[in-house]
Amino acid sequence: MREMKFADWIRGARPKTLPLAVAPVITGAAVASVSGAPYDPRFLAVMLLCMGVALFLQIAANFANDYSDGLRGTDVGRDARCADDIAESQEPDVTGAAGVVDTTDASVASDRVDFGKSDSRVGAVQSDAAQTDTHPGAALPDLAQSDIVQSGSAQPGMPQPCTPLAPASRRNAPTRLVASGVAPRHVLFAAGVNAVLACACGLAVCALTGYWWFIAVGAASLIAGWCYVGGSHPYGYHYLGEVFVFVFFGLVAACGTMFALSGRVTAGGVCAGTANGLVAVAVLCVNNLRDIESDRAHGKHTWMTALDRTWGTVFADALLVVASILAIAQVAGWFVSVPVIIAVCVFMCIVQIAACDAISRVDYRRALPLCTLGSLSVSLVFAAAAFLV
Repeated sequence: MREMKFADWIRGARPKTLPLAVAPVITGAAVASVSGAPYDPRFLAVMLLCMGVALFLQIAANFANDYSDGLRGTDVGRDARCADDIAESQEPDVTGAAGVVDTTDASVASDRVDFGKSDSRVGAVQSDAAQTDTHPGAALPDLAQSDIVQSGSAQPGMPQPCTPLAPASRRNAPTRLVASGVAPRHVLFAAGVNAVLACACGLAVCALTGYWWFIAVGAASLIAGWCYVGGSHPYGYHYLGEVFVFVFFGLVAACGTMFALSGRVTAGGVCAGTANGLVAVAVLCVNNLRDIESDRAHGKHTWMTALDRTWGTVFADALLVVASILAIAQVAGWFVSVPVIIAVCVFMCIVQIAACDAISRVDYRRALPLCTLGSLSVSLVFAAAAFLV
């Protein structure tokens, strides 16, 4: 076990995911402005505080997920201490038209033989490599069996020895703190600190607006963040993660911000929040597509494990398309400057198309940041339209 360093705080916050928290707040503020809320210092203060609530809740949830998944052993193979060793051990990148590293059975078996010299389990792993199972439509080999071999020796809450015997998708997955040897209690403490900061921002919003019932919304958000993969019955392991992400990263964040700023929620606000929520679900789907073999091995049931890789890819792409259509349809009714709004909508569509392309090519390392940027691009459409109204 080791103490948390400053770099661990940054890495555990998962900065690349934070636009998902900011985007629906921007959307809610834009819709509130269109609905008549005066743009004054109070408007700006409440909007920034709502953004603080969303950001700190997201960071708290990220640390809590790291803590819970680390204890359950779900993050085995995501050790930052051996990331460089794994990268050095892999064959040189061979990319085709899809831009994805070629991970054929032969190269996977070769990698395992190299590492097997120092691992007593090499015989079992090599046997698995000869019987690699591939899901229908999958572009990467399913190495769940070797993941089970690796996770079989995992001790809950204990850092595991550095081993590269993880599926190819896990090798490209972001590292996690508990899996990298950080003491779980320190990760839990980091989650608590950010939860307290979120509560402080939330209380400030209540004081400025007089809507003290927002405390109940904040409490529900904290509970949802913890129970995603924490507790004895985490809903993220039982097909409900996508539902809660849609609700809290879409409707609650956008509509809550709109109500705090304007005192009401309109149908337009719900539509705008839905667009952001769909993109947030798409990000989760990409994450779960990347981890589909490991999730199955650890009994984590998601929509992607149910749909499988082929239909899961279609579903994630469809979410991005529908979100873009909703955003364009919403601002079309605001009668704003056509040339400017067309330019912003084109930018959003380019980002979403690039994200769909990356998902279809099984390039999840590129797809995740593009989907996150897609959430911001949706909010940019609403913000630009609100500015021009």
